[in-house]
Amino acid sequence: MVIFKSFVLSLMVITIDVIIVTNGADILVALFMPAASSHTKSMSAIAGALTRRGHNVTVLTSSFAETKGFQRNTYTSAVHYKFNDVPQALATEKVILKLAFETSVIDKLTALGKAFSLMRSSCESFFEDYEMLALLKKSRFDIIIGDSFDACDALLSNFLGVPNIAVTTSARYPFFNEHLYGIPSPSSYVPFGLFPLSDRMSFFERISSFLEHHVAINLMGMIHFRALNKVKDKHGIAPGRSIPDLIGGAELWMSMSHLAFDYPHPTAPNWVAIGSIADAPAKPLEKEFKAFVDGSGEHGFIVFSLGTYFTELPKEEMAEAFARVFSELPQRVIWRYTGPHPRHLGNNTMIVDSWLPQSDLVGHPKARLLIYHGGLAGVMEAIYHAVPMVIMPIFGEQESNALRVEVRGMGKRLQKDSLSYEIIKAAVTEVMDNPSYSENIRRSSRLYADRQTETDETVVFWVEHILKFGGSHLRSRALELSFIQLHSIDVLAFIVGIALVIVLLMYACCKRCLSCCSKKRKSKVE
Repeated sequence: MVIFKSFVLSLMVITIDVIIVTNGADILVALFMPAASSHTKSMSAIAGALTRRGHNVTVLTSSFAETKGFQRNTYTSAVHYKFNDVPQALATEKVILKLAFETSVIDKLTALGKAFSLMRSSCESFFEDYEMLALLKKSRFDIIIGDSFDACDALLSNFLGVPNIAVTTSARYPFFNEHLYGIPSPSSYVPFGLFPLSDRMSFFERISSFLEHHVAINLMGMIHFRALNKVKDKHGIAPGRSIPDLIGGAELWMSMSHLAFDYPHPTAPNWVAIGSIADAPAKPLEKEFKAFVDGSGEHGFIVFSLGTYFTELPKEEMAEAFARVFSELPQRVIWRYTGPHPRHLGNNTMIVDSWLPQSDLVGHPKARLLIYHGGLAGVMEAIYHAVPMVIMPIFGEQESNALRVEVRGMGKRLQKDSLSYEIIKAAVTEVMDNPSYSENIRRSSRLYADRQTETDETVVFWVEHILKFGGSHLRSRALELSFIQLHSIDVLAFIVGIALVIVLLMYACCKRCLSCCSKKRKSKVE
């Protein structure tokens, strides 16, 4: 009888598996924020892996972004909700880009505030598009896979009554992190990412990390969640539940992080490190780039890009300093730059003011160095292709990523507020001339490649696993416990209380014994 039951159970699991693969699940891949290319590139790669597996993938983005960054063959269909305030969004983006290069804490916080405001505006616009909401309800998706940068995917999941998988394209987000997911995250050796801290902290760095974990993140959350609560209440989404509770309700968390780059830290079964799914072998270069690269000879070439948004430098002297350094190098340089051409631009430097095939260039055998702003996607590309880096962080978690690169010995950091010809030249020549940087990144590249399955196979496995079984069996009970229970403060209080009672009883007994002995001595003397 037991054998028969086991056989039937196994047959049911196999049948479910076959149905999912044969018919394909209906999957919604959602990207709400007016996203950077690194976000869309990663979500496109996830959608592509699921489409190739035979699933029906619908991509949801704003009319502001549409499917820019998504490859057409990576999804079955696409829908776009109306983004109501495009001029304001463009103006806000310009302010963010300007403030990102500033160095004061006030300017950094202002830039973050503007970014969060843009995210909230995008989420509010989505829930005001009633035709889109009706269409999505009618579609009856099996699962939602969302970029959790702004937490709007959690609202959509609960609005539609469809389970969701959260994706983070950096180690963690301010609004989606271990604290909300019940995963231990000790501030003493797990830096959050907004401040450049490693896993080896001094006393004062641990103070900064503690404040970041328990004060700064909570304050940002309060501001952001207050606005999202209005959306939640207006549309009757999950009455009585908080926004953090909805965010933490994701069935699975897929992180683009990987231990070839990130610091070791506690995890849980419902947290999966997939690395950068968009990484792929370099494709042949277009004619213009191929001719320039092939002519670099034995010295090779350098790629300089500050990402999709930061295509200009705020000060002319910055551009002049970089151009002067490049002109003195034996390597050729491909520079993604849309600003005025510097006066000191050398004949060995190609200025590219349009799209740059960064991954294909970094993956070329003649690539010697990547000068970059520190976005996780580009850093993981460099690790994948084993190309050392010089990182000039500009905004957000990029400072933390730059420190990781330096701590791992894969490159050097530049500080945007203290750039000069001498500093840039020293960093570039140090990384180019010291073989330890190439050796360290080759080791990290081997670590990154040493995995049981390819990244897209890992993504497909876990999505189908959640489709078959849900995610409750992966979830720890940490979120069900209060702060006092989670940290066993009540247990410690009980033990300390018992110990105090025992000590007090012993003290009372000893005092009584001494008192009795003292009385006996007095009676004998009398």
